[in-house]
Amino acid sequence: MSSQNDSAPKTLAGWQSDSFVKNNLDFCRFWLAVLVIFSHSYALAEGHEENEPLGLFTHGQLNSGPFAVCCFFIISGFLITHSWLRSKSAVDYLKKRAFRIYPGFIVVVLLGVFVIAPFVSENLHFGVKRLLTIPISLLALRNVDLREAFVNNPYPGTMNGSLWSIPYEFKCYLAVMAIGAAGMLTRRRGLVPWLFLVTLIAGALYPFFPVPALDKGPFAAIVGSAEAWSRVFPYFIAGLAFYVYRKSIPFSTPLFVASVIAFVAASFAPPAGRFVFPFAITYALFWFSFHPAIHFENWSRYGDFSYGIYLYAFPIQQLIALSMPGVSAITMFFIATPLSILAGAISWHLVEKHFLKMKHRPAKPVEVKQPAVIDNAATLKSEATNLGSGVVAK
Repeated sequence: MSSQNDSAPKTLAGWQSDSFVKNNLDFCRFWLAVLVIFSHSYALAEGHEENEPLGLFTHGQLNSGPFAVCCFFIISGFLITHSWLRSKSAVDYLKKRAFRIYPGFIVVVLLGVFVIAPFVSENLHFGVKRLLTIPISLLALRNVDLREAFVNNPYPGTMNGSLWSIPYEFKCYLAVMAIGAAGMLTRRRGLVPWLFLVTLIAGALYPFFPVPALDKGPFAAIVGSAEAWSRVFPYFIAGLAFYVYRKSIPFSTPLFVASVIAFVAASFAPPAGRFVFPFAITYALFWFSFHPAIHFENWSRYGDFSYGIYLYAFPIQQLIALSMPGVSAITMFFIATPLSILAGAISWHLVEKHFLKMKHRPAKPVEVKQPAVIDNAATLKSEATNLGSGVVAK
């Protein structure tokens, strides 16, 4: 890795171009999805995650699965803010976000309900009421309750435990829209205090001052559990803030080292991680993702499989636990990982990329009636091209 010098970039904005073509984010998301498989291997093979290595290292503050999910929310906060600011309208923004998240989610849920569940469940019944709830659950990005599935597995009654984060992800998209519509993404001076407030109060203090009414009942059914929000929203806001302040945040290897040291120190001093992890992880993640000497920018040249890996790994691991009683966590991980990558590739090529083509499809150019004589053909051609083009964030 090259050392910093006078020609090295000085800020986060200098680490990458506005088009985000040269970055390592796809590489990170791929291996973060694999890290979720690693974490879940302990829960699904042993029935708990007490022996999960990162959980042991951080003294129970953060194991590999939540670590990966928090990193997903950091990256999402960064890129979704970019998407909002580049979108032509709120409708355009929501269309892009819906095309990215809904198709893969709908397919994996329907496969779980109608293909896998009948073979791995005891006393499974699909009454009219239950069938009518499925479209509602899909629209709300909620998992379908299949407590009859995998009842004899170490982690029984769950078809796909990974899907809990998907509705929170989409609600974060709505939060960006609300924050952007309020002008907070351009009034940068007021964002940092808000970030600190959200992180310290919602993220760090909520576990010690919980409000039970916010974790169940009608509020949680609509908005989501406050406890879950306290875990993911500080990371999403950290990613959002890094995008807004990318021209001011310094590119610094010493700061990267300091972030790693802070992470390690907080791991040995619970509950310090609730205060430290969002900042330490965010800086280290973006330092790696946009470092000019680290080149994984072509990682997804054959497709972006990370979302599909995340969606399909859990049911694949449950099937392994069912077919191989007593399988160890490490064995499950090495069996499930290639199968999940294959499932992610299939999901990408058969489902996701086709909807992303719709997401990136430019508006139809407006037909302009030409006069009989065109005096400035070059100008007219340029205007017609502009009408039919647009810049869409990934």
